[in-house]
Amino acid sequence: MYFNTDKRTPKLHEDDLNRFLSLLTFRIRSVGFWRSNRDTQANYTSDDIEFVYYTKGGSHSIINNTEYQCSAGDLMILPPASLVTSINRNYEQYEYLYIHFNVKPYHLESLFVEHLIHKTHVLSIEEEKNPELAWVLHAIMREIRSAKKGYQSVIDGCLRNLCVYVLRLQDFRQTWDQSAPGLQARRQFVSDVVKMISLNLDQPLKTSQLARQFHVSESYLYKSFVSQLQLSPQQYIKQKRLTFALQALRSGDYTVSEVAQMVGFHSVQAFCSDIRQRTGMTPRQIAREAAQECLQGKRKEEIGCSMNEQPTS
Repeated sequence: MYFNTDKRTPKLHEDDLNRFLSLLTFRIRSVGFWRSNRDTQANYTSDDIEFVYYTKGGSHSIINNTEYQCSAGDLMILPPASLVTSINRNYEQYEYLYIHFNVKPYHLESLFVEHLIHKTHVLSIEEEKNPELAWVLHAIMREIRSAKKGYQSVIDGCLRNLCVYVLRLQDFRQTWDQSAPGLQARRQFVSDVVKMISLNLDQPLKTSQLARQFHVSESYLYKSFVSQLQLSPQQYIKQKRLTFALQALRSGDYTVSEVAQMVGFHSVQAFCSDIRQRTGMTPRQIAREAAQECLQGKRKEEIGCSMNEQPTS
């Protein structure tokens, strides 16, 4: 006689956080360690979401004009396109784990990030109070250092767990009802508008024009964006243009004038003024800094190759 164990085993309980994360796909862009034994100061921004976990030393960090003091054992969370100044001083050594990643679908990324930094950009990871979170971080570091076969898949799984623990600490409370047809329709609508915006960044993209093109009222367009992205349509367009412009400038493949046209500026002067106001740097400074970082990286690779090629005695 056989028993159907499916009827006897308890089912998993779904909650708001599970439902929200089930909508997302995580993609790691880069992961590793940064180390130094010198005091430094750096200004930077990134197109990705970034986790920075300090294992040695610390920093005085300014994130979008808000100051944070980080020390060993702290986890810093940086949203995409955030402006960061990091000052490392008064420590003999500095080391941190960094994880660059993004989530899809893109129209839910802003909402995900909002919950990720709901209370603060910096969390103190105390092993006694947060053993699960500390364990996940150390598991990621062990995998990076060992680099055994399949370590990327392990890190992928750890990243999702890391996000779960961070969202718990940040008091995730958003309710998601996937069965509500109105909410599903609004999500799809925002996704369609976001795709259209991405393909037409060089156009004026006024709210009234977007509403007419999608046959909705400006009020519905505005409320849909705020409910899904926590941004108005124009705020989203500005953020998208800034992210695209920074990426294009850093690539070194375009002139400042070309980038200005690509993001809808007919005046190079107005574009330069907008970039400087929002980043504290001119477009040429951003491009020059990226070129210098690329050159330094190539030099390090050449030095590493030359050392590997030296004959052994």
